[in-house]
Amino acid sequence: MTGARGFTLVETAVATVLAATFGFALLGVARELVSLSATAATARDGSLTLEAQADEMRGAATTAFAVFVPERDVMRAPNDRDGTTHEVDFYARTSSGASVRSAYYFDATAHTLRRYDYDGAGKAGVADRATGAIDAGATYPALSGVTRFDARTLQASDLVGPRNAYAAAIAPPFAGATPRALPVGFVDGAVARPDLYGGNTTVEIRVETAHDARTLHLATTSMPSGFTVHAPAQIRAVVYRVDQTHRFWGGLAGKSHVFIKARLDVSYDGWKTPARTWCDFDLYGFPGGLTGGTAEDYHPEWFTETTAGIVYDVTHGATPGATCPLTPPARR
Repeated sequence: MTGARGFTLVETAVATVLAATFGFALLGVARELVSLSATAATARDGSLTLEAQADEMRGAATTAFAVFVPERDVMRAPNDRDGTTHEVDFYARTSSGASVRSAYYFDATAHTLRRYDYDGAGKAGVADRATGAIDAGATYPALSGVTRFDARTLQASDLVGPRNAYAAAIAPPFAGATPRALPVGFVDGAVARPDLYGGNTTVEIRVETAHDARTLHLATTSMPSGFTVHAPAQIRAVVYRVDQTHRFWGGLAGKSHVFIKARLDVSYDGWKTPARTWCDFDLYGFPGGLTGGTAEDYHPEWFTETTAGIVYDVTHGATPGATCPLTPPARR
């Protein structure tokens, strides 16, 4: 049996150094993995928080009459800082008819985005969902770590312009035509505010945090502000004559009454399907009709009514012998 050679002191020292070095390397890797895991967790948390805030804003838009970029923020300061805005507002009404105004306000110093409900007097806090009354002592939780916020209004007339995010996808069907902006203003208190309007607009919002970013396009559903295209109503006026003859003396004699009537027909598909009647009324000869003389021999050239004139009569309630709706029938 041969004897086994032992490790020298130098070999033992070298092995110890190598083991320590390898151990420190493993510790560094472990620390880096822990750091990366913590960063990933923070990013996930930030993304979820931002997504929750985005969902809340989308939900607010679905119940709002208007989503708009106010001229002055909830703190009563101009909503413009170095060419960018820092607030977007929502206008809605409660079940009792009370107005509720909400703002998402970006504090560039605190790096937060927080919701505020406010009233016409400028009182801010949290609104009662039934009455709209503001509790100034209550607050909504803030989204922290916000590095950028900006909001801008996209008009329907911008549909084919470079500013509109939808242009590339939607503009082709509008070749040769430009959609019109149709704002719908609301009264806030006693007067109408020039910045409080809905209609066919979309508000584009950009929110960024250190870990994530969202671009939102908010449009109301109660007053559609997207880019739905409806065929324009085509209106046709028809003027016609109705004769009514009354017999007496056993039918040996009679008298005719002449009524000149007008009817407005409406089509939403270029008259491809039967038109809908908007209104049918007595244009001349109400209530007794045109009687006697040459009026019994009706000549259309005697009457200078036009479609525009007849539409004006209907929309202004000047329809003898009939109560006509002031607006055309809805599209079926």
